[in-house]
Amino acid sequence: LKSGTTYYVRAYATNDAGTEYGTQVEFTTLTVGEPDLSTGAVSSITDVSATVGGNVTADNGGAIIERGLCWSTAENPTVDDDFIAAALGDGTGEFTANLVDLEMGTTYYVRAYAENSAGISYGDAVTFNTLLRDIDDNLYEVVRIGSAMWMAENLATVTFNNDTDIPTVATDGAWIGLTTPGYCWYQNNQATFKPLYGALYNWFAANNANLCPTGWHVPTDAEFIALEVALGMDQTLAGTRLWRGDDEGMQLKSTSGWSALNGTNSSGFNALPAGFRIYTTGQFMQAGEVAYFWSTTSDSEDRAMSRQLDFEHENIERAASMKIAGKSVRCVKNP
Repeated sequence: LKSGTTYYVRAYATNDAGTEYGTQVEFTTLTVGEPDLSTGAVSSITDVSATVGGNVTADNGGAIIERGLCWSTAENPTVDDDFIAAALGDGTGEFTANLVDLEMGTTYYVRAYAENSAGISYGDAVTFNTLLRDIDDNLYEVVRIGSAMWMAENLATVTFNNDTDIPTVATDGAWIGLTTPGYCWYQNNQATFKPLYGALYNWFAANNANLCPTGWHVPTDAEFIALEVALGMDQTLAGTRLWRGDDEGMQLKSTSGWSALNGTNSSGFNALPAGFRIYTTGQFMQAGEVAYFWSTTSDSEDRAMSRQLDFEHENIERAASMKIAGKSVRCVKNP
């Protein structure tokens, strides 16, 4: 029967003489509406899975047939996309389910759903980013800025993604004489500085196509410009050099860890002051004060384009840095 509908009914009986009917009675079925529900928080996020909750707050007159979660890389997913039934006919209340076989370093939208005789309804969509895993099994948070996905932590791999080692170079003299890929930890102290700042790489390592996790790459200068424009910098100004822009640097900087002028991190980029290894002597300098990031764009035989954030500026420096210097790396993935 249809919900919320008035019906008229009579009993009948048939024999050889014919069919007779009883007195007519009438009734109205209860009105059944689609369930009310909400999508819960996302937790236990990995590179390939996440746990998400839902809550059916009212069945609106119809028994719950099924409830669960649906997800997609596009907004407002439905059960026509990927979905998992958390429980069949389990009524109202909270539930959770595990989303599996996700793609690493990717933005997902997820909604709880519930079905009764009136149909399927959905909670509001929530969004999350899966983690990014490198060949050494380091995990990184990622963030979408503009149309691109960026690592929200500094790269820390010591292995190219083709499973070849990146040479580690500890001594100052060997570092400044290096014209092939190399990496180091700040102050050659892996235990202290890897978890905080990741690794420092020379440009020859940063320019290697196998440095980032498969499907990701070290950004070009143009991709850094696109990042800055997405944060509000004028396109023409972004193409100039040295310190330019307004508060774009503050949007990239972490909210703590800087010796002065912590950022707002409104972008989610979470840049930390990892310092650098200077090209003239190979010494480590200015952790807590400066962050440098390589691009793959060569400016001359000896220099390549980079970005600098520091404890004195709210904006961003675009400059050509000596390729033998040691700087941080963030990987990027475009749509």
